[in-house]
Amino acid sequence: IYSRVMFILDDIESLSDESTLKERAYYKNLKLLKIYIELLNKTEFKAKNEKKSIFSFFKEKSNENKLINECEEFKNKHKDALEKTKICVECMCVKCIRNCEFNPCVSCNKSGKVVYCDKKNINMILFNNFKKSQYNSETNENDPIEILCEIEFLDIDKRFRIIKDILQDSLLVLQYEYSIKDGDLYFAVEDVDLYNKIIEIYESNRFN
Repeated sequence: IYSRVMFILDDIESLSDESTLKERAYYKNLKLLKIYIELLNKTEFKAKNEKKSIFSFFKEKSNENKLINECEEFKNKHKDALEKTKICVECMCVKCIRNCEFNPCVSCNKSGKVVYCDKKNINMILFNNFKKSQYNSETNENDPIEILCEIEFLDIDKRFRIIKDILQDSLLVLQYEYSIKDGDLYFAVEDVDLYNKIIEIYESNRFN
């Protein structure tokens, strides 16, 4: 992954504004990834010297091996950042150098990546296993949901999410807003054409 990120940076660094690069999630995690790779290399070197593979070392999980423990502790401590970087290299935005009006690195959360962008008006983020609880005003309870995607339309300045109601095993298409005071807020989509457009975008890009 570190090598892939470095190749990407080599391709775009001279073409991108430095301040724009620094906002990229994978760029922020680059130092952590480098340290982790160095720890892995040290562990692999030790394993080779003792005629063992790195995989056999991890299987043993010996508490007496300082390098393995250090590597595992670092990975667990920075798990979210390392996993996010793996997702980032698959994102459509990773090599994009345009002055973007979307804000994907913030909206992507831990598990999201941009799978569709027309670079003008519409942007879709696909999430993987993004589950949380959402307050249901009708039942006065918190319901478990899975957020499948988020689609943004710049021309109407609105974002929408397709959500799976885990208890009902049904899909919901809702307008999404975030409030510092109230957190995630959802509203019904009453425009049928817009509703159908959101479904069409999702179905066309859900496997990207």
